[in-house]
Amino acid sequence: MWKKRIISGIFIAAALIAAFALRQLWVYSFDIFVLILSFMCAFEVARALGEDRKHNPRIRLGFALAFTGVNMFLFQILRILEWGIWPIFLTIVMAAITMIVAYVCVIGCIIIKRRDIEIWMSIKKMMLAIVYPTLLITFMYILNHIPGFGTNINSDLGFVLLALAFITVMATDTFAMVLGRLISGPKLCPKISPNKSVSGAVCGFVLGTGFGIAAYWVLWAIPYFGKHIQDMGILWWHVLIIAAIASIFAQLGDILESFMKRKMGIKDMGALMPGHGGMMDRIDGLVVGCVVFAISFMIILL
Repeated sequence: MWKKRIISGIFIAAALIAAFALRQLWVYSFDIFVLILSFMCAFEVARALGEDRKHNPRIRLGFALAFTGVNMFLFQILRILEWGIWPIFLTIVMAAITMIVAYVCVIGCIIIKRRDIEIWMSIKKMMLAIVYPTLLITFMYILNHIPGFGTNINSDLGFVLLALAFITVMATDTFAMVLGRLISGPKLCPKISPNKSVSGAVCGFVLGTGFGIAAYWVLWAIPYFGKHIQDMGILWWHVLIIAAIASIFAQLGDILESFMKRKMGIKDMGALMPGHGGMMDRIDGLVVGCVVFAISFMIILL
């Protein structure tokens, strides 16, 4: 199990490094990366929520397209904030068409496959998945572009905010899992997630927050990024507080997904990454942590 986790972890790290490197060449490449994440996570959530998840891949694909369509719509709204009012009509029409086609595919697949399925129940589940994970993942777009909305500020600060969020949450997840198993002790929430311990949660919080503030000082010391950090008035104690809050909420996001999986009677959201489960199993805390970082920095940068 640990060997599979390590191998999968190496591939995940390589993918993230590539995504951040490409972002420095073309900022919108990270948006494409997030859109791919959105589709993969939506597909997994659709599989978990779908009544016929084992035998009808068309339903899962339809759900995934629908959720990704919503993500595209929200993404276009963010683009409007940056580009101005001129492309509003075109972007909204394109996103709306995508959403309508996707929803028709979903409902059509359900009706064709099983006529006895309660349509409104399926729509209710679709609405849930629009919020989790689609709406939450959208906050990664905000982190990527928030410094440039309506201004001429260089988008390199977006790299800093994304790096802080990813490092904080990933350090929290990693140390909570590894040290929690090494130290063991009282369970954090045995009825929801028996493998999580109080010691792991505390270690994840302390070290996740520590890695977040350490990443801030490293980036601050690099003139290329440090200038943008100073220009925007982001101080070390801002990052300390935000990283601490994000670390807590990242662990709550992990527990939330464990609760959802227990209710749905499944162990993992997917099987994409051996030792980790699916994409949602890997980024459940990251999704919530990015929400905290995005909202917090939006307040600071106002």
